[in-house]
This record gives sequence, C-alpha cells and structure tokens, in this order.
Amino acid sequence: MRRLAFAVLTACGFALLTACGSSGGSGFSSTNGNGSIDSIAFTNGSGQVNDFFVTGLGGTAPLQINAIGQKGSGPLAVVVPDAVFTWAGRFVDPTVDTASVASYSVGPAPGTTKPCPKLPVGGTPAIVVYQQSPSTFSGLYPGFAALPAAQAAATVYVGAVAGVTPPYCLVILATHVGDGALGSKTVLVTNGTP
Repeated sequence: MRRLAFAVLTACGFALLTACGSSGGSGFSSTNGNGSIDSIAFTNGSGQVNDFFVTGLGGTAPLQINAIGQKGSGPLAVVVPDAVFTWAGRFVDPTVDTASVASYSVGPAPGTTKPCPKLPVGGTPAIVVYQQSPSTFSGLYPGFAALPAAQAAATVYVGAVAGVTPPYCLVILATHVGDGALGSKTVLVTNGTP
C-alpha cells in the first residue's frame, strides 16, 4: 500500500511540475525576471513592512530597500523571481507632489500615513542610492558605495543626505529593467520618531 501511495504521489508531483513548467506563468515555474511585471512592491531590511525611515547623520546605517516585481494584483499577485531595477532618488516637495508621494507610512499594516515635512532650507543636493561595498572604508556610510545610475539591483540602501538637517522625505524610484515599469517609496529622514 505504501509503495502504491508513493508511486501515485510521485506521478502527481511530476505531472504538477511539468504542467507548471510548461505554462511559463506561475506555480513552481521559473519566470524571466527581466520580462514584464504589473507592479512593484517594496520591503525594508528591518522586517517592518510599512516603516521606511532612517535617522539623520550620525545615526544608524542606511535603510535597506528591496524591490519585488509582481504579476497580477492583490492577494493573487505572483512574485516574479530575479526582477531587477535601476534606481534614483529625489527630495519630496509636499507643495507639488501628490498626496501618496508626499506622505509616509507608519505602523503595522495597513498602518497610517503622515504628511512629509517641508523641503529642507538651503537647497536640495543630489540623492545617493547605495549598494553594499565591503572594501569602502570612508564616506558617510563605510561599507557602502554609490550605486551607478545604470546598474541594476533588487536591493539598495538609502541614508541621510550630507549637509541637510532632518526632518525631510526622499522618494526612491525603481524602474524595472525588463519593461520600464515604475514604482516609488517615500522614506522619512528624521532625528526623532516617525
């Protein structure tokens, strides 16, 4: 009886893998991460789903941001493995940005949103998006170096901007390499609590 059950399970499992693999879309199949996606979801390295904030200079290491490509939407969305993105960042301007960009989320899902502070006084220098670089021993964040604009990655790091006094918000933009799909995440830089 055990051999029969094992044979049936093995045959069914093989059939399932074969069917999923030939459909090219979901289940156990491998999908080209540089193909098309429907949306981009973001997580941070701390495991806090909604809280994207970093302390000002002299604080902690930069915030880890992970981008995930998805096909479909809502609870039925399927993660597209190996999706990579190019990255950029800018300051949030609450006077011109939409409410979804000019606010940041706090608390457990679904969380609440709070408005971003005004633009910092005294200019808005370029935003550096970082990558890990164990051979980098100097700069604002030792162990991290600037990610070149054209270099694709699924994970980046964002920190405070030199010479700018918190609080302020940054919007980090991810562009999917495969089809140009765009996603963004607002990050609060603060010396206090979010």
